Amino acid sequence: MLFSATAPRVRNSVTVESPYGLRSFTLVLGDVTQAPDPVLVVPTHANLELPLDGRVLQSAAERFGFTYNSYEPMLVPQPGFGTFRVHNKGHFPGEELLLVRIPSPHSINDKEQPISVYRSALWTLFGSLAALELRTDRLKSMALPLLGGTRGYEIKDLMRAILEQSLSWLKAARFMHAVNFYLIDQPHIDEWALAMDEVLGRKFVDTAQNELIRALRDEILARLTANTIESPSDKLRTCLESLCETLQQQRISIDRVATDGRRLAECIAEALLKEQGIAQPKGRLADHTNELRRRRQTAPWIISHLDCLRAFGNEGVHLSDDVTYRPPRLRDDDLVPILASLQRVIAFFATRD
Repeated sequence: MLFSATAPRVRNSVTVESPYGLRSFTLVLGDVTQAPDPVLVVPTHANLELPLDGRVLQSAAERFGFTYNSYEPMLVPQPGFGTFRVHNKGHFPGEELLLVRIPSPHSINDKEQPISVYRSALWTLFGSLAALELRTDRLKSMALPLLGGTRGYEIKDLMRAILEQSLSWLKAARFMHAVNFYLIDQPHIDEWALAMDEVLGRKFVDTAQNELIRALRDEILARLTANTIESPSDKLRTCLESLCETLQQQRISIDRVATDGRRLAECIAEALLKEQGIAQPKGRLADHTNELRRRRQTAPWIISHLDCLRAFGNEGVHLSDDVTYRPPRLRDDDLVPILASLQRVIAFFATRD
């Protein structure tokens, strides 16, 4: 096996609102071929004279026992360049294997910038997903590796292209709710996570400069690292791991905490409703908190904390200052109520007290 078998770790994430609900883009450190997503993207070169190859391609073929001798073009601007649908999926447990063929920078003519070709490759991928959504509603998430390596590009430029294209797709997608971007490059994962924060324009607070923030953070981390929540679902476990990763940094991103808090509030509200007899809670977080109020089995102040996390999380997903209200972005002082609500909600969910 070409990749490490270590468990994947969430290193950064962002959520966006869409007409169909909340969508997420997540940066994951781990082996993309181990991802549980129904769509797996496999990158390779665009040279028609050479056999298909690549690190992800070889690892996926070895893991799932499939071949690339039969695939159909989905969106192909030029011969050998674009997105293709693999027919022989071997024992791949998901729905779709998509092969993305992308040229190397030295094969691009002088009239076109290499990064624009990279964006075009992403465009063929998301355009193909749009076509596939007309056939099925089962493509709920996608595992996306780095297409063709860094290829000499600046990490921030690559992250900007990947983020912009992914978020544009997620805002329009009817059924896909998550793009999970996998990197296996342990030495540079922090650089990618920082580049994602910079592209999103996130602000940071130094916990060493604020005793209250540091105390709240330490109390939350103590509960998270002690595993006080018994038998969490996979979705809840992922939310808790992401929050723990965010809070372990000395300089905390307000937007990341707000986003993680909103996702955790969704998981907890959904779990509470299931405990109260609703097998599949429907609607958004606001619908879930309203239903919790109606049932009167959860203290109203706990529900208010969930609502606070929802409101702060809504602000954390805005990617620009193009809003009519003031202040347009979360400020340093907003981190205290976010952490206070997180601390209370986590403590309640762990003990129901």
